Amino acid sequence: MEGRLISSLAVAIFILLMGCTDFLEEEHPTKATGASSITDATDATLAANGLYVALNGDNGLNGLYGHDEPSLWYFDEMRGDDVTIDLGYLDRRADRCVKYYGFSYGEEEASIESLWEYLYEAIYHCNWVIESVEGNSALNQEVQEEVLSQAYFMRGFYHFTLVRLWGDVPLMLSTPADRDAFKPAKTDEEIVWESVLEDMEIAAAMTGLIPEVADGNGDKNKGYANEAVIHAMAARAYLYRPSGDKTADYRKVEEHAMEVINMGMYELEDPYTNLFSTDDDFWQTKNSEVIWHRGAASTFSLNDKFLDINSRLSLRSAPPGITAARALVTTTGIFAGSRPGRAIWASSPEIAQMMQEAFDNDGDLRITETFYYPTYNHYTNAADNIFDVIDSRTGLNDWLSDRSTGAPLYFYKFRYSNTEVIDAQEMIYNSVTPSIIRYADVLLMLAEAKARLGEAQSSVVDGKTPLQAVMERAGLTTGWESPTVDVILEQRRKELVGEWLRVPDLIRLRQLEQAHTRKAGALTDNYTLPWQEKFNYLPIPRRELELNENLTQHELWR
Repeated sequence: MEGRLISSLAVAIFILLMGCTDFLEEEHPTKATGASSITDATDATLAANGLYVALNGDNGLNGLYGHDEPSLWYFDEMRGDDVTIDLGYLDRRADRCVKYYGFSYGEEEASIESLWEYLYEAIYHCNWVIESVEGNSALNQEVQEEVLSQAYFMRGFYHFTLVRLWGDVPLMLSTPADRDAFKPAKTDEEIVWESVLEDMEIAAAMTGLIPEVADGNGDKNKGYANEAVIHAMAARAYLYRPSGDKTADYRKVEEHAMEVINMGMYELEDPYTNLFSTDDDFWQTKNSEVIWHRGAASTFSLNDKFLDINSRLSLRSAPPGITAARALVTTTGIFAGSRPGRAIWASSPEIAQMMQEAFDNDGDLRITETFYYPTYNHYTNAADNIFDVIDSRTGLNDWLSDRSTGAPLYFYKFRYSNTEVIDAQEMIYNSVTPSIIRYADVLLMLAEAKARLGEAQSSVVDGKTPLQAVMERAGLTTGWESPTVDVILEQRRKELVGEWLRVPDLIRLRQLEQAHTRKAGALTDNYTLPWQEKFNYLPIPRRELELNENLTQHELWR
């Protein structure tokens, strides 16, 4: 079969990671290996590391949170209303930024096919690990539970990603026993959600979980599914589930969020700038707010510094000149060369205005770490391949007042926030990727659940409500006393803007159509399709439908 083989184990572990085609069509690659492939704790640990490959990408391919162009940025951000497309860029109609922004993708889209393959290959590996480790007499109970807690959680997480993006999808809970089993039919969406939550609860109940702290230096296991990660993501899954007993689900959100809070391991970084710092002595592993961050490497090996300084997000989200790494710099013109550093996306006028008004009227400081606007002089006076990048935390009033009418703001979260002068050759990779989940998100999920239960004023964080804690860190002195769900959702949008949670929120709140309508007209009819209900789901890739006669397209995409 055509697939990538991870051969780190004593006996080669055949797992379909990254880039394998025809996944649901292939012969069973590990049949007859079973637990014999894992003969000691080292083998088990190496197998567990492979659970995370789909987050990072492999061999230059993009994973869910990959360093080059993360898949979830397009699905979970570009389809939303917090970004806008640079109209000068629209000559490249085939670019997937334009496709997802304008909802002009279809079942033949390569990026959709790749994501589907990534997720099912990863689920296959989760099942293989579970079957190989559970009851393995070569491993003691502690090692088994440490590996199994990760495998059950990651299987739930990958199914969670599938069901929220596609709806009804095949539910895969074992390694296929024969060729026919590689051609599963879709499972009802509600059953998939039940399985997601069951896997996460199984993982959370295990006693041999990865510890939150890796060593005595304050470094935390940010890249692994430790106890805090499992509880935080379980809270998200219960919040996102569209059906079921929502009162019970909100209680589960509360339960899992409180598990994270009561650990005493995490707190809101104050000042807010610490969240995005890249100082040498302040890596994401020591960040007290980041709960889960993908590994910095683009492979499945996890190291002790979970801070991606190789992301190309800044290349596409910074204004002209800021990311022109290969351009010749002059002191009289912007840059020599052809269209260097051209931004593809920036903030939408809606979110920029919302956050500016919050700054002007309420003193909300989050705009200073979320967006920035470099003046003309800041990128025309550069010389010797050095760019002087404006820092929005200094000269705050200047950079806000100097904005010309209608000028966009650019995402600041993706930049080196501690660096003002950067060598040109390094500018092509000059950003960090957002964490998968952080403490502020847990507090806001708890605030929403409590509000929906009629208990919004409950104090749970050092005598404060969860919403109060988040808003006070942002510099706000009021507004949390009697919060409605709408107030909490607005704070969630401001706090987490650009962190790939906007579209999932819009879909779970059934507001994607409204967002699509608000940004209609920003692109011409050649780029933006009229709203259709099917946009709440991704289409199943055509290649999968052709290979698997038991699989049917989503009814809205037929």
